[in-house]
Amino acid sequence: MMNDIYDDERSEWYRIIAENTSDTIVLVDNQSMVRFVSPSFRHMTGYDLSQYEGMDAFEIIHPDDRDRVRSLYWNVVQSKTPVDLEYRVIHAEGYPLYVEARVKPVLDEIGRVKYVVAVARDGTERKRAEKLFENILDNLNAAVVSTDKDFTRYIYCSESIQKIFGIPKKEVLNNPIRLHDSIHPEDNAVLMGDVKRRLDLGQRINQTVRMIHVEGEERWGQIIFHPLIGYNGEIERLDGILMDITEKKRSEQALEESEQRYKSLFENNLDG
Repeated sequence: MMNDIYDDERSEWYRIIAENTSDTIVLVDNQSMVRFVSPSFRHMTGYDLSQYEGMDAFEIIHPDDRDRVRSLYWNVVQSKTPVDLEYRVIHAEGYPLYVEARVKPVLDEIGRVKYVVAVARDGTERKRAEKLFENILDNLNAAVVSTDKDFTRYIYCSESIQKIFGIPKKEVLNNPIRLHDSIHPEDNAVLMGDVKRRLDLGQRINQTVRMIHVEGEERWGQIIFHPLIGYNGEIERLDGILMDITEKKRSEQALEESEQRYKSLFENNLDG
């Protein structure tokens, strides 16, 4: 009897949480049909709950993202492992809505995937902020990156990386060391040696390098990295900004050449 009362209370708690959380909870069966969706779904997407429950879960996903998300869903079902993903949903009023979701399998008593639970939230404002940030970086000829302490994985990389180093963001994310192909070998040796040692000590670095991704053209970059130290005193990640300073460097060189010419004229023409 006491267990029944306790179970009733737990059911009530779950209902209260589902109905009042700002995140949207979607329960999908192993055939991709929606079995439950929390009330916040209507606020996020504009659809009534009755419109989505019983529908194919991918019906309202943007056509350009649908196959990718469907593939990830089946991967969760088959591998029984959770995944984080971003995709666009078509709002009831017709405009695209960016969604961030954590998708996790729910197993039955014999270990088969019975349901998949997605906890989703509206990421549209974050996407807009990222786009604004990207536009600012493009106008500044700069890129922002965040990596693990050994440069083996990028936590974040702005799209403007291609404008600075001539390498698409996708290539950099899949192979972080690829970025070094655009740096002059002599300067790259300094980065991999002395600069890396200073970063390992937790020191901020500010290094000028020559970039070679444009054949026959000398370009210059400035690399600034700041190690983030965690509570345990260890380096958690490296945050950096990469800037194209070619025009600045050319102006400095032109000024230096002008000063040298003036000095030469002065020293060789005392009467003047």
